[in-house]
Amino acid sequence: MFVPATLDIFNVKLLRLSVTEDQRNKIDWRKESYYRQLLHRVTDKDGVINGSELQYNIFPIESGEHFDVFISYSHNDEDEAYGLYQYLTDRGLHVFLDSTIWYSADKLQYEIDNQYSRLHPYTSLFDYEKTQLSSSHVHAMLSMAILEVIDRSELCIFLKSDQSLTLKDGIDNLTLSPWIYEELSYFTRVEVTTPPRFKNY
Repeated sequence: MFVPATLDIFNVKLLRLSVTEDQRNKIDWRKESYYRQLLHRVTDKDGVINGSELQYNIFPIESGEHFDVFISYSHNDEDEAYGLYQYLTDRGLHVFLDSTIWYSADKLQYEIDNQYSRLHPYTSLFDYEKTQLSSSHVHAMLSMAILEVIDRSELCIFLKSDQSLTLKDGIDNLTLSPWIYEELSYFTRVEVTTPPRFKNY
């Protein structure tokens, strides 16, 4: 990472208008079946999930791949974030926006628990210990992948809005995404590295 930045959501509100209905529908359609199909691909005949394959498929980042921009945002602001993503991408920048790659950790969690954590195949009740174990695995896997992407991004933008609250407000109101808190923590802890093109100056 070279530069961390905060961008107020009001500065990008109009960009959501540039996203076509077809583009929105395409994302929504993929979300519905994405994780179900993904788990099917990475699960062997004995029902065991290959963790390395799962992580690669969720974050298909090539070795040495770098990003011009990483966007951190609340999923309640997804339309604005996608508008910013589209605007920057249309101008030739390589942008990372999680909803264009892995969508939602909650959906992945649900599909894993739906397959492995049910108390009985025909019940909607889940085994608490199994869900906790799968949750810790999903969080560890995704947080390491996010850290890797932030480290490989030149500009890291936090899209600030009423939906992306401070930690105290989030705890008080039970509304803060732990992913936002984690990403902002990475912004302050990841070593700043100068892009090669600047090293001659």
